[in-house]
Amino acid sequence: MKADGTYSVSAAEGFNAETLTIPENLTVINVYCFNNCTSLAHIYYKGTRKQWNQLKRGAGWMGNAPDITLHCSDAVVEDFNEWISWYG
Repeated sequence: MKADGTYSVSAAEGFNAETLTIPENLTVINVYCFNNCTSLAHIYYKGTRKQWNQLKRGAGWMGNAPDITLHCSDAVVEDFNEWISWYG
């Protein structure tokens, strides 16, 4: 956690869980962070879809990931190709 209470994520490559919960105060998902996380099926983001759109994401942050459902506090997005490209 940074001094301002925000987080960045950078080292989950190969993570084998089926679900992942991300706090709303996450501000950065670094390059290739979730690359090869082939078991991941659901990401639960504690913030809104608008906040998700504002996250900074590095190149290839979800490389080689399967179809994933994104659950925001105000929306569920099942089309992986729709939300994977949201760069705010």
